[in-house]
Amino acid sequence: MDVSYGSGMEGQPRRRYLVNTRFQVNHILSISVMVIFAFLVISLCMGWFYLHCSDDRLVCHHNATILWRVGIIFLFFMTGMMLWSIRYTRAIAGPIETLCETLKKAENGSFPEHPVRFRRHDLFKRLAAPLTACLTSMQRTRTTLDQTLDRLEALRGDLAQERMVSSEIEEALEVIVRQGRGGA
Repeated sequence: MDVSYGSGMEGQPRRRYLVNTRFQVNHILSISVMVIFAFLVISLCMGWFYLHCSDDRLVCHHNATILWRVGIIFLFFMTGMMLWSIRYTRAIAGPIETLCETLKKAENGSFPEHPVRFRRHDLFKRLAAPLTACLTSMQRTRTTLDQTLDRLEALRGDLAQERMVSSEIEEALEVIVRQGRGGA
């Protein structure tokens, strides 16, 4: 996981709230559009009730501060929805980013030393155990393959120097194949 370190806090990773910027910003914009639409509908209904269902004197002597109050409530609500959206999308995008980075490293032969872990509030944290098991199996297979290739290289060297007879070659190949398949 790409972690930045803040100045003055040696060893303390700084949180990245926008893990997958494109996904998270699109989600925030979608939520914002829905909130604005809901606000407009509520404002229209409130205006209609204010103008048509109240006494006629309220139309003439209306409270001008109500628009400021509604605007401030809207801004607080919008800010709250954006913060919630960032937190929620981080719980989705964070594990996916970790998963992608871990798999890219494994593809290049760099397996993690410790089990894969996600944050406490991540939505896909149950993927950690299967991913760790898969990476452990891949690492075991890679180690077995490397050992088998080393044995085959040694056998090829022995054959090039003609130090082995036919029965010894067959026996060595049988041992290599058995060990490559996981046998003893």
